[in-house]
Amino acid sequence: MPDKKTYKLGCSIALTGVEEIHGKYELEAIKMAVEEANESGKLPFQLDFVYYNDGADKKLSETAATNLVNDDAVMAVVGCQGSNATLAGAPIYYQGGLAAMTFTGSNVTASEKGYNTFFRSIANDTVHAKQLAVFAAKYLKVKTAALMSDDTSFGLGLVGLMKEAFEKEGVSPVTEIVVTAEENGKDISKQVGQIKENDPELIFFAGMEPECNYAAVELRKAGVMVPFLGTDAIKPSYFLTTPGFDAPGPYQSNVCVDITREEVGKRFAEKYQKKTDSLYSVYTLEAYDSANILIQAMAACGEDVTREKVVQNLKTMEFDCEIGKVSFDEKGEIKNPKISFYTFDDQKTIRRLGTLEELI
Repeated sequence: MPDKKTYKLGCSIALTGVEEIHGKYELEAIKMAVEEANESGKLPFQLDFVYYNDGADKKLSETAATNLVNDDAVMAVVGCQGSNATLAGAPIYYQGGLAAMTFTGSNVTASEKGYNTFFRSIANDTVHAKQLAVFAAKYLKVKTAALMSDDTSFGLGLVGLMKEAFEKEGVSPVTEIVVTAEENGKDISKQVGQIKENDPELIFFAGMEPECNYAAVELRKAGVMVPFLGTDAIKPSYFLTTPGFDAPGPYQSNVCVDITREEVGKRFAEKYQKKTDSLYSVYTLEAYDSANILIQAMAACGEDVTREKVVQNLKTMEFDCEIGKVSFDEKGEIKNPKISFYTFDDQKTIRRLGTLEELI
């Protein structure tokens, strides 16, 4: 029997920078998917794995994408990490005809550009914003909200979508502030005063963890005790919690599966913990499922895999994943994405509330 051909699954992931803590665990999940695929004996080819650090950063992402596109053996890519990196890498993958699936980058721009090589395995910001607004209006029953963001494409983009979504649900956006990475740890009394002056019933946070958490603490110090609503719960730092202050919540949404609290992630959690001797819940299952989706799309090509065939398979096939059956729309967006909501008891213990369907 002739030797099997060898193809590569590529990966662009943050191993430095603000997302480093997530990236190193997500990388282990992707490696696990590749190892399982090879060990199954079902692949019509040998699968190798190559990865580059994109640091969730524009320039690093461009370099990673260029390297992966120029490697003729790479047939699909898991990544990029976060919205900034995804927006930078997407046109390069498109030019190279190479399918790239982000499992963390949620900014809608990439799928709106018409890149037929772009795929996303989580809810985008438009879907997310609509559900956040419904949660605020129907579950928290607020009528006014302030919006806080950092200056990333994720934060600014999501705030823009939230203003429209809030208004559609009868929640008035009364003011908007921005806290940049340079201002983290410095005087933001002007922004805090702006929120206090407008007296909102809720403060919505969009952005990266350091800036949002700093602003949350400064608001509490200034006596602002209304509920906080943010995105991406279940982070190890507890993100928007403010221990020592008697305030409700915070409330946080999450577009990825919490493998420590949701039955759908139990089987993966057991495998992951056995493999890595750790259990990390932020996007690890999504990294694993994204890798498996791409591997299935490659395997469906048979012995002769091409980038063009992989893209076509991703657009037309339904895939078996830990979260169930998965398919994508004409823009590369995952169909029927799931978003869960959480709160913290006494600013310490996270508790899953459920999806909108379960709550309302």
